[in-house]
Amino acid sequence: MTDDAVEQTVPAIPEEAEFKGSQSPGTVDISSNNATDTAKVEDNTPPASVGNGIPSTMATITVNNSTEKTSHVRNASIGSVTSANIRSVVLFVKSTLESILKSKDLKKLTSCQKDIERTLKSFEEFSEPNNGGPIEMDSLLVFEALRSCCRSKVVDFQIKALDCLAKLFSFQALNESLLVNPPNSMASNDQNPENVGITPPPKLKLIDAVIDTICDCFEGENTDSRVELQVVRGLASCTLTDEQTSCVHGASLLKAIRQIYNIFIFSLHSSNQGIAQATLTQIVTTVFSKIDVKTLNQQRSLSTVSLKTTGVPNGGTFTPSSEHPLTLQNLDTLNDENERLVDEEENIQKPNDFITDEQALTIKDAFLLFRAMAKISAKPLEDSLDMRSHAVRSKLLSLHTLHSILKDNIEIFLSPNVRVPGIDQTSLVYAINQYLCLSLARNAASPIAPVYEITLEIMWLIVSNLRSEFKREIPVFLTDIYFPISELKTSTNHQKRYFLSIIQRVCNDPRTLIEFYLNYDCDSHMPNVVELIVNYLTKLALTRVEITPSQRAYYNESLNKPLATFIYNQVPLLSISNVPSSSDSAQLQFPVDYALKQTALTCMVAFLTSLSSWAHKALNSNSINSATSGQTKALSQRADSTSFLSTNRPRSTSALSSLSNTDINSVSESAGNEEIDDPLQFENAKLRKTELLNCVKLFNYKTKKGIAESIKKGFIEDDSNAAIAKFLLNTDGLDLSAVGEYLGEGDEKNIAIMHAFVDQFEFTNLSIVSALRLFLQKFRLPGEGQKIDRFMLKFAERFVDQNPSFFSKADTAYVLSYSIILLNTDLHSSQIKKKMTFEEFIQNNSGIDNGKDLPKEFMQQIYDEISNNEIKLLSEQHQAMISGDAPALAPQQSSFGFFNGKDYEREAYIQVSKEISSKTELVFKNLSKNKDTVYYAASHVEHVKSIFETLWMPFLAALTPPFKEYNDIETSELCLKGIKTSIKIAATFGIDFARASFVGALIQFANLQNLEEIKIKNVHAIITLLEIAVSEGNYMKDSWKDILVIVSQVERLQLISKGIDRETVPDVAQARLANHRSSFESTRSSTNQNFFDRWTRKATPVEIAQEKHYNQTLSPNISKFITSSELVVLIDKIFTNSSALSGSAIVDFIEALTEVSFEEIESSQDAKTPRMFSLQKNGRCVLL
Repeated sequence: MTDDAVEQTVPAIPEEAEFKGSQSPGTVDISSNNATDTAKVEDNTPPASVGNGIPSTMATITVNNSTEKTSHVRNASIGSVTSANIRSVVLFVKSTLESILKSKDLKKLTSCQKDIERTLKSFEEFSEPNNGGPIEMDSLLVFEALRSCCRSKVVDFQIKALDCLAKLFSFQALNESLLVNPPNSMASNDQNPENVGITPPPKLKLIDAVIDTICDCFEGENTDSRVELQVVRGLASCTLTDEQTSCVHGASLLKAIRQIYNIFIFSLHSSNQGIAQATLTQIVTTVFSKIDVKTLNQQRSLSTVSLKTTGVPNGGTFTPSSEHPLTLQNLDTLNDENERLVDEEENIQKPNDFITDEQALTIKDAFLLFRAMAKISAKPLEDSLDMRSHAVRSKLLSLHTLHSILKDNIEIFLSPNVRVPGIDQTSLVYAINQYLCLSLARNAASPIAPVYEITLEIMWLIVSNLRSEFKREIPVFLTDIYFPISELKTSTNHQKRYFLSIIQRVCNDPRTLIEFYLNYDCDSHMPNVVELIVNYLTKLALTRVEITPSQRAYYNESLNKPLATFIYNQVPLLSISNVPSSSDSAQLQFPVDYALKQTALTCMVAFLTSLSSWAHKALNSNSINSATSGQTKALSQRADSTSFLSTNRPRSTSALSSLSNTDINSVSESAGNEEIDDPLQFENAKLRKTELLNCVKLFNYKTKKGIAESIKKGFIEDDSNAAIAKFLLNTDGLDLSAVGEYLGEGDEKNIAIMHAFVDQFEFTNLSIVSALRLFLQKFRLPGEGQKIDRFMLKFAERFVDQNPSFFSKADTAYVLSYSIILLNTDLHSSQIKKKMTFEEFIQNNSGIDNGKDLPKEFMQQIYDEISNNEIKLLSEQHQAMISGDAPALAPQQSSFGFFNGKDYEREAYIQVSKEISSKTELVFKNLSKNKDTVYYAASHVEHVKSIFETLWMPFLAALTPPFKEYNDIETSELCLKGIKTSIKIAATFGIDFARASFVGALIQFANLQNLEEIKIKNVHAIITLLEIAVSEGNYMKDSWKDILVIVSQVERLQLISKGIDRETVPDVAQARLANHRSSFESTRSSTNQNFFDRWTRKATPVEIAQEKHYNQTLSPNISKFITSSELVVLIDKIFTNSSALSGSAIVDFIEALTEVSFEEIESSQDAKTPRMFSLQKNGRCVLL
């Protein structure tokens, strides 16, 4: 049956009874996306109680205004329903039941028939005239009749009954809070007499029973398409309401969502999939739209009752207790304890006096919905790469749902007043933290392009809006997943390009960049995220790539096409007909390295532009001294322009503590920023961190010198053994081989430090193999037997002390540990062909336990564990897989492997991506929840100076070679813009060495030493240099000399281009060459040389270079640009604007101009009319 046929067989719904949100998938705004192979949404939460059930089974519907209204769960008054409408509803129900009653199939269903007849009998009074009294419809009878029809398994009965239920809820014609019996406990002819006297199951509210009934009609892929459609419509009618209050909460809401989700996944009809996705999107939107953030903030500010802040530092930001660290097990089980607290009915109390019961239920629903989607998205794919498979579509839908929730409701997650009941009054954003992190960790390395994209888009929402709430997690994702994936040899071109596009967004966001620098690069416990980004971009920008003109044209054309599979401003349709079977992107018509190189250059220029805009935003209204003197402006005063702000509001954890306003925007306007956002504080912190890194590098090169320097700098408290051991155990970046060599030395001091090092390990209740694994992750065992022996002796002593019941004495643990090390080497070394057998392992350890053998089962367990899982440094293994040095996954393919169709490169990537995801989860295990919770919001202009001082050399290195390598306008303009911005920043903050270096780069780009090789890009470099001189003249200092030499050279070329003899216009920069040339010519024309010598003498290379330079001519095309009015005006502005320079700048300018004037005169030598361009300008400036 076709979809059109299905549509036609569905009973027509009256216009006034159409269920809310039943739009076609072609017109609805769909925001959800994927699905799982099982697509099961957890619904173990009991239905939330909302008021008391009405004991009467009769729902009274008022016909006139004189009759007292019956209370209803929903706010909308039933009394507003007119007599005509209620009569039409009753007639519609009656008509539906009568049509079912006439069916021959009903004769086999005696119980269903009786229910229908009993209900129809109750409708007989509607045919009788009434005297204006209330019209009563028995909600319970109607529901039981319709439920019997739904449970009949007859398709026609189900369609009619579901359609009737949907219309009844649209009219709000049923008393939804009635208590009804579960279906199996109803009195019927099928009831077993043996069960009489057994306590019946608890009753359900009518709304919960209706949802159960509707959901039960869908039975998987074999369900009739018309039934699927009516199930979706019925569930939508129950859950989608215009009112702020609703009867559907908790388990019932999740069950409805789960069944709509399952229809999207398992339905065989694309139209039904689209409708299910649209309905799911509307339900999600409705749930979150009912959370009134503005009202919650207002009520909180007006409340006189203090907030319960137990365990919540700063009075407003939740910090989970250190007693419950985020472990790998917690990531897998998603904190079952917290789930229990949220799910239990008795814990659904108001979290605060300012939150109403209905708001508490709504917040809980939002949390449960988000948690369910996160758990679905975290399910593994089992290597399924078919985009149309159930598992992939499920994952896509859940991830897109999470993305749309975050994107459309960011103010809910930003508000500290949206608290989830049942989990210690935790803010919603902290309640969903671990679920979202697990979802991202499981999907961030996905080889499926749409999954990778949407995960990155969620990551961007976190970075741009929730970075203060996810301060600890962001660097983990960047350093442990995304950067390694981007450098992986087997990762796809699309993954590399898409990640770089996200980096480009970060570079365009000044606040994000500066706050990353403050919170990560200036924190000794955090990675240098900003430096990592810049180094990554520099590496890409310096890649040498050859590209043909046609390939460059293809690349330029690709810039106008979207990079993403879907447009994420809209929610894509994910029905089977709209999803491609494969996620593989088309083959690129240009080298991907060129695209990465160009994007990296764009990112670096955007980075510099962001720094410049942040700095000059403040400097436009105040001088740099007043802007940074200590009277820091509130962040709100600098948040007026979108030129340097992202879409998020600036926030800080400390600022949240003082929140008492009604608007969430006030979070960023706390006056406390001045105390914590001190530029000097961060400058010192960055300097301290740099010193620590230098000590680490020194230790890796010379261990003893590194330790001594660390003690001197204060990174090691003192020369005690415990202090040094603590440094070796806890300091990141130490070479583990160097640590092992240092601890393995035979000196008394080193041995004592090694003992203190081992004593810091905790081996309690660990098996000996697990303890060894933990022990050997902190250093690499040295190769000498004596050193290994000392390590194993101390390890055995520590292990037995903490596990006295394992072995009879420490010698047993020592021998066994040593034997395990040898077994590990024997089984996993590629150089050993004959592997140790289990019998040989037993023989090697016979009698080691006071003359007795250890249990054979125990030894077998050790042998199997070592055989299946080598003891190795996970950090080195991870790095080897990233770099591609790990053993190849693919076997050597035979020349006869005609049927070998496996994509080994993809399989290798999948294997590495799993390793990366697992490693990330292990990193989360070590994140202490109560550590480093302070997030610093940026507000000072001086932060730009600190960032640029740290990173200007990579920028210079990245912007210089591409200008020389490529002649296209796009590349040269990018490089010139980056260098121009760098000079502005360096000049503004007085970073003299950086300014001089970038000015020197521009002078090189001008290429005035090789006139014949000057191109358009070189002329643009000259223009850029002159523009800098005009706009930043107050800060040029000693760079004026180089700039004025360029001005003199350009003026000379202008004269030559106009026909002036080059002999009369000497080059100021070539005075020395001119002298050498004069000497060379006089030598060649000397009369003292004989004829033969003058013609046979060979010129030296220097003389040849001098002659070549002197004879160079400017091409006509370049002459046109050199004499352009733009250059003439810029040169004139340099001198006419000199009077507007500051006092010190005028001194620098005149001194430089005087020096250039002297060199011009000197270059003229004995000419009758020496060149006096600069001298004349000097006199003019004096007159000005």
